[in-house]
Amino acid sequence: ARLYPNPTLAGSSPQLAGADSQWNGFVSQEFVTAGKLKLAQQAALRGVQRTEYELVRARYEVLTGVRRAFYKLLVAQRKLIIFKQLYDISNRSYRLGQDLAAAGEGTKADTLFWSIERDRAEVRLLNATVDIETGRRELATAIGLPMADVGSIEGDLFQVLPNFDLKHLQRIVITRNADPQAAETDIARAQWQLERSVVEPIPNVTVMGGYQRQVTPVGLVGAPEQDQGVLEVSCTIPLFNRNQGNIRAARAEIAKARAGLRSVEIGLAEQTARIINEYRQARRQAEWYQELILPKAQETVRVTQLLYSEGELTFLRLLEAQRILTETELSYVQSQGTRWASAAEIANLLQLEDFPLTMATPAAIDLEFVKQEDAMERQPPELIPPPPQ
Repeated sequence: ARLYPNPTLAGSSPQLAGADSQWNGFVSQEFVTAGKLKLAQQAALRGVQRTEYELVRARYEVLTGVRRAFYKLLVAQRKLIIFKQLYDISNRSYRLGQDLAAAGEGTKADTLFWSIERDRAEVRLLNATVDIETGRRELATAIGLPMADVGSIEGDLFQVLPNFDLKHLQRIVITRNADPQAAETDIARAQWQLERSVVEPIPNVTVMGGYQRQVTPVGLVGAPEQDQGVLEVSCTIPLFNRNQGNIRAARAEIAKARAGLRSVEIGLAEQTARIINEYRQARRQAEWYQELILPKAQETVRVTQLLYSEGELTFLRLLEAQRILTETELSYVQSQGTRWASAAEIANLLQLEDFPLTMATPAAIDLEFVKQEDAMERQPPELIPPPPQ
């Protein structure tokens, strides 16, 4: 944008032949005044900067897609384990119900109930297998290798993640995210374009220099051939058009760019609030399952096992307690999946290279339910297998 206009080279002959033939050549150059080229270059550079910010945003969107696909597959693998145990429990309950009905101790309704539970568990198990295959393909596509074979992956699904101060996080997101920075470059570009429009009426100067040769007329004795130099300087006079319309348009563009920046900041603040809400709910739900609900379900299974061993409960009651524990574990894993999906979105808003989130992440605060000394020691709850009949 800062390159000078190319010079113009011209040649002509007002009269090609005859007694008064003429030959001439000219070179002209336009000289740009008032720093117009520099102003145009500055405006163009802001466009380049915006493209760079868009590249940054696209890069982190790809990273977010990979992170979400990874933890989605990790959740699917864990759910497959749970569904296998759930199907085993339902199948054993169905067989036991058949035996009790045959012995006259159960009813047909009980058998039908456990048959339905077994069929439901089998469908969920088949769907979990499909989810894993789909998750592998999604992960391969996210990393840019759609034909790659993805096997089982390993990761800590139950890793403790920090809480966040919403207001502080919103301020940091607006500061660090590439979208507001791209909007700021729009403002700067519009300002440079306004300055360029203001100096547009200042005329450029065009200088033309040339040489002309006049041939001596035939029969004219003593008249020498003439060599002539030509010089011309010209410029426009901004008498009527002083670029008023473009100046007004440039000022309006500045106002539009500023409004766009404000809109981007508000949008990011709203998006941050929504994602933090989802993240907090999923994190709190996971912590309640970990700290309160799962221990109760596990204790219920242990008590039921003890009562069954003493002959005070039937085996069906024991299997029902185990089924409740397995369903609780499933809900716990699903909440972990939501938690990690929201964490990936938070990292995208902050445009972080490092993942998972830690206490060193900007705007991170102390956890609410988990002791800090136990933050790195959390383990997935152990599923209690049903006892042999």
